[in-house]
Amino acid sequence: MFYGLYNAGKSTLINALCKKEVALTGDVPTTAAIQEVPWDGYTLIDTPGIDAHTHHTKIAENEIRRSDIVLFMMDNADTFDNAIVYQAIIDILKMGKALAIIINQKNVEDENPNISVPQQESMKKIVGKVSTNLERCGQQNGIDFIANQNNFLGIFPVNAKYAFKALGLEPLHSASGIVSLQNAINTSIRRSKQVYMLHTPLICLRDILRTAAQAFQ
Repeated sequence: MFYGLYNAGKSTLINALCKKEVALTGDVPTTAAIQEVPWDGYTLIDTPGIDAHTHHTKIAENEIRRSDIVLFMMDNADTFDNAIVYQAIIDILKMGKALAIIINQKNVEDENPNISVPQQESMKKIVGKVSTNLERCGQQNGIDFIANQNNFLGIFPVNAKYAFKALGLEPLHSASGIVSLQNAINTSIRRSKQVYMLHTPLICLRDILRTAAQAFQ
């Protein structure tokens, strides 16, 4: 599920991952309820912004409990310094949920367009600030070394709008940072308890179907 402050780019990133416009986007809160979107055999869940409305926040919190991975989005404007953001992240990690932090590049500074978003100096500085803020909040909540927590997947700088516009254009699409994020999501999903429990019965079902197919040849 996608979580975070409203207008951080959650819906735009979902569109980029799905390679088509499936989630509403806008400069004001547009996701008033959850939206489930099929993606690569799984389901992406778009949720209301964390501070858009008290009722919206409760909707998103309910989804956290039934989701395998939480993708917490902020942007490179001002949300990365918001104390509410880090407390929400810590609360999710304390629940044992797999969590990745996504920093969406909304404010584009004078960067070399030939350099990928994760390697741009402005984004690397923000990643450093986010890491420091996260560790500080973790210590205040009795958790040391957040970066070493098994359920913390890391910090991923992306440009969601660029990723969507560059669909089908490699290496421009990869330069947006979305490929690294997608690989991390897939790896975490494959390692999740639910997917692991399904692995053996799916193999058995595959073998049964193969045997049945051979019998009719």
